Amino acid sequence: MRNWAIGLIAGVSVLALTGCVDRGGQEQAKKVAEIVTDQTTAVMVKPVSSVDAPKTLELTGSVVTDDDVQVSVKSPGRLIAVYVKEGAMVSAGQVIAVQEGQEAQARLSQAMANVRSANAALSQAQRDARVTPERSTAAVKASEARVRQAKAALAKAQNGSRSEEKAQAKANVDRAKSDLELARKNLERSKRLEAEGAISKAQLEVDQNRFDNAQAGYTSAVEQYNLILEVTRPEDIEQLREQVRQAEEQLNLDRANKKLDPAAQDRVDAARAQVSAAQDAVSLARIAVDDLKVTAPMSGKISGQPLQPGTVVSPGVPVARLVGTNGIFFEAEVPEKDIADVAPGMAVDASVDALGDVALSGTVVSVSPSASDLGRLFKVRVSINEAAGKVKPGMFVRGTLKLGTLSDVFVVPNTAVQRDGQNISVFIAMRETVDGESMMVARKKTVTVIRTEADVAIVDGLENGEQLITSGQSTLFDGAPIRIDDGTEKKPEAEPSEAEVEAE
Repeated sequence: MRNWAIGLIAGVSVLALTGCVDRGGQEQAKKVAEIVTDQTTAVMVKPVSSVDAPKTLELTGSVVTDDDVQVSVKSPGRLIAVYVKEGAMVSAGQVIAVQEGQEAQARLSQAMANVRSANAALSQAQRDARVTPERSTAAVKASEARVRQAKAALAKAQNGSRSEEKAQAKANVDRAKSDLELARKNLERSKRLEAEGAISKAQLEVDQNRFDNAQAGYTSAVEQYNLILEVTRPEDIEQLREQVRQAEEQLNLDRANKKLDPAAQDRVDAARAQVSAAQDAVSLARIAVDDLKVTAPMSGKISGQPLQPGTVVSPGVPVARLVGTNGIFFEAEVPEKDIADVAPGMAVDASVDALGDVALSGTVVSVSPSASDLGRLFKVRVSINEAAGKVKPGMFVRGTLKLGTLSDVFVVPNTAVQRDGQNISVFIAMRETVDGESMMVARKKTVTVIRTEADVAIVDGLENGEQLITSGQSTLFDGAPIRIDDGTEKKPEAEPSEAEVEAE
């Protein structure tokens, strides 16, 4: 441009020497000369003032969840039904598949039959426990009575008949003899009278019968009297002794059985234990039957294709993968210089790239107590309060952590910030006196960038009222002369083409 301007000045001079005066050309040449000789740079400025801005920390991470489980069976078997498909939402406890279970059902039926049998045995033991004491007590009393009776008979045999018994027997003999004599006399008289025809033959027969009875009674009384008078034989005494011994043995046996009465209660306790064991077996059998149903341990979504009916499975083989909708979070890495400001419970505004404009909220739930060896980064776990099941594990998340409020900071355009390696600065327009002449110069000022947002940066290190250079700073250096362009300064016309020059 300078060469073009010099050429233009030379052309104007030639025209002047030749006598052709071009007033417009002279004015243009004058302006060009001013531009060529002006060493200042036109800049645009903006006064800055401090503001209060939210203090935030940018976080990034991938969506993960602790609720990611492989649902499997508890015992080997064949799947007879699968009730879910890929992507299906399930709730905690919902049945997602069923195994065949004839054998488990049979074990349950057998266990229930054992419970009924054990209950019947318990009822019998309880009845025995009630009846046995009464029965054994009665048996002891009966045996005691037999012992007393046997001992009395033995004592009687050993002591012989009493005198009263002998006197009674003798009186019975005398009475029977008197009755016999009376009956004989009546019989003899009846015989004479019947022979004489005074009485009938029937009357004679009555008297004969009375005589026969009286004679039999006398004979019996004499025999009884003789037995009483007779001494008891030794073999009879020994027999009575044996009866006493047998009665005493029976009494001892009944008393021993009486001592076994508490055993009846023991049998009741044993029967109760059998019932309890049988009931436990039923519970285990029912658990085995329930285990044939494969249920969801939590609410979530089926991820991937579950197994198909007819598949033979064993414990550990996943029937379906279940990803929970609760406990969605992402882990971000925070530099050690910022970790002191992060604490559980802080709010986070989040977004997922895959979901576009969907705004999400989150909360810091934990901060790692130690940093990684590489980079000294701390892990921060942030929960995501997502809706409608849109957020899925593996998605990329951006988050803004709200740390509080920044006071007395400055919001400047990103284009005004100069970065030279680790040095960050801006240019400030200042009026200074140079060689006795007041002029505007650009001064480089180091600032601290707190964060950047879109096309602005929040910085610290400026002062209220300073004139921040926002345009034209790309060629500036510290102390460079500048002039303020308020937007009305006209730019020089474009350099004419060769054709235009030739036409002139």
